[in-house]
Amino acid sequence: YQVQRTSGCCRFHSGWTDLPAPGSGGAGSGNWNWSCGKLYYYKKTLEGVRNLFYNKGGYSHSAREYEKRYGGCWRNPAALLYKKECVLAPLFKMLEATFELFVPLVVSAIIDVGIAGADKGYIVKMCFVLVALAIIGLTSSITAQYFAAKAAVGCSTQMRHHLFKHIQSLSFTEMDTIGTSTLITRMTSDINQVQNGVNLVLRLFLRSPFIVFGAMIMAFTIDVKAALVFVGAIPILAVIVFGIMLSTRPLYKKVQAGLDKILGITRENLTGVRVIRAFNKENEEVYRFKKSNEELNHLQKFVGKISGLMNPLTYAVVNISIILLIWIGAVRVNSGTLTQGQVVALYNYMSQILVELIKLANLVINITKALACA
Repeated sequence: YQVQRTSGCCRFHSGWTDLPAPGSGGAGSGNWNWSCGKLYYYKKTLEGVRNLFYNKGGYSHSAREYEKRYGGCWRNPAALLYKKECVLAPLFKMLEATFELFVPLVVSAIIDVGIAGADKGYIVKMCFVLVALAIIGLTSSITAQYFAAKAAVGCSTQMRHHLFKHIQSLSFTEMDTIGTSTLITRMTSDINQVQNGVNLVLRLFLRSPFIVFGAMIMAFTIDVKAALVFVGAIPILAVIVFGIMLSTRPLYKKVQAGLDKILGITRENLTGVRVIRAFNKENEEVYRFKKSNEELNHLQKFVGKISGLMNPLTYAVVNISIILLIWIGAVRVNSGTLTQGQVVALYNYMSQILVELIKLANLVINITKALACA
């Protein structure tokens, strides 16, 4: 660190932060007396930088107390800096999902009115409506992606910045207890996983459930008896998704612990390679690394097998529901209760649920990893 006096402020350098000095016109101007212009400062850690002492009326005030009174760079949580983006990204995704739910109704109208009545003008007009819905949905999606990416990358950057500052404030005993390899993993892999989790949550966490329940509601507007298939399928799918999420979360924490162990062994061997060779311990270290690596490999495979059950189980439930839906729809079309376009609309809504559940399954896996890393 470097400490520097200027005409208007005192600055300490790790990412220069200005603290108003007497006569600068800032907070505390004319009230704070600098003891011979000296700053008592411990350069070992960031906490030492925070404990710059100001003298006021014979009483020492630390920089931490100064921050509490006048604000400072340590009082800005990462999420608050991107609150606008965290709100706008899901809203634009919900707007996109709303327009997507209207598409099956337009297709149903094309089949029942345009094709059945051989009305080419109506078909062309409704096709333009589909194009308009697609353009609006695409614009909303791109806007949501921008805000989600900005919030995720910004939050992870701030998180990494504050985490590095916190690591600098740890004592040697605390760093030895935690382990250098663990700290490296927290700074790199874990924050990247949290960044991916934040990005996916902002884009899909509200959109996918909105599509699922919105499709069920739209199905009820078409035909109540056929929509009962949706009522039976959605709770079963919810049990599958959240059951797998709850069962894999503790396992992902074990995977992170195994990754920390592998990184620790690797770092020990790199830093102590001469000592290992001097005492002829190469074979023992190779065996220790191989054993830990195999344990991590088996654990990751086990977690992957459980997570891999999500797609086939959701596919099975949704496809069985589609079969029941087409069967019920065919019976009701034969009786004149439903039209062919309405059956197609119900099928499209079920297909939308299938696509969103696949996205939700991937989201659950990534959220589970992110929560374990967090």
